[in-house]
Amino acid sequence: MRKKKVEKLYSANTAVTAADAFRTHSKMFIDNLPKGSLDKASQFASRNLGELIASATTLTLALELYLKALRIITGFPAAETHHLWNLYKHLPVDLKKAIETQYNQLNMPQVGKLAALELEVSTEPFKDNTSDENEYKSNNFSNDLKSVHIRSSDAFVTWRYIHEGAKKGEYVKYDYEFYHLELICDITRSHLTAIL
Repeated sequence: MRKKKVEKLYSANTAVTAADAFRTHSKMFIDNLPKGSLDKASQFASRNLGELIASATTLTLALELYLKALRIITGFPAAETHHLWNLYKHLPVDLKKAIETQYNQLNMPQVGKLAALELEVSTEPFKDNTSDENEYKSNNFSNDLKSVHIRSSDAFVTWRYIHEGAKKGEYVKYDYEFYHLELICDITRSHLTAIL
């Protein structure tokens, strides 16, 4: 005898409430980052590695829940995935256009302001990859909404399992683009508020 499949019920309000709480937790680390000095911020992040990991994990989880809430209230399935871009790209076209327009208006260059952190994990001694890093960032590091979503799509899984890190001889970089992720959270939440 087959078991009857039970249809899940999803609550956009509960998703938003949880997302807000996760986001509040993530901001504790972000708000404590030293301002104006990348070296001091890097040292702070190194000394507070657990808080960095928790902040990156909970901020991306908050965005995931905001996106799932948007899907629920617009009649789409909640989608059982953590992948941010997959959750976003299937939203209604007019909603995405409104979100992207607002993002483009608010996404100002962060000259002299810390917008992201990078964590490097390796089982080998550290080697200076400055030239490779600068080439990567200058050629491929767009801060448009799609690029940030794609780069951070698996961040919830990646950051929460960071202890599994690099394999022997492997060098791995983890980016935490908190400024852009917070901006996307703000905009997504404002659209949720307008609809709820």
